[in-house]
Amino acid sequence: VINHTSDGSNPNSILSYLPVSAVLSPSNSLLAYGVELTIRQGLANPQSTRELNIARASDGFILANPTLGRGLVSDSFRGEFVGISWDPTGNSFITPNYTTVLSALGTPIDLPAIVRFTNSGGNWIKTVLSTPAYINNIFPPPARTHIYPAISPSGNSIAFFSLTWPDAIGMSQA
Repeated sequence: VINHTSDGSNPNSILSYLPVSAVLSPSNSLLAYGVELTIRQGLANPQSTRELNIARASDGFILANPTLGRGLVSDSFRGEFVGISWDPTGNSFITPNYTTVLSALGTPIDLPAIVRFTNSGGNWIKTVLSTPAYINNIFPPPARTHIYPAISPSGNSIAFFSLTWPDAIGMSQA
């Protein structure tokens, strides 16, 4: 359906695409997918960001990119768009997306939260459904993020993994 081809034709500027997750709508007419875009210019460290696209399944034409133009987002947790789940009506889906929250000490930080994207006349409106946390008033400061969401078959409930990193021994736990 979608062919994001990495471009290495110019060794001074290499653009690559890494699929994150994708799922068809209940009617099989739309595809929601996350993709990581990485650019490396010369010998500099590569820069990357993730984008969310909604495409027609019939021909791969991208209808919307709700995250376009936000610039680089730190993805040290690698959680953005890890899992996508459509509502049974096919009018919305949920996925992890960076959301700004205040840390325990009041500092704004972007962390993956579960959000719903709802189609409103071709515009995809974002609604935050979960609250991640960065607890920087203890050491080591753990962060709690949310990934792999799923909407129940009735559409009335959601489930997701809550991931805390690091814990007391420096390992992640779900």
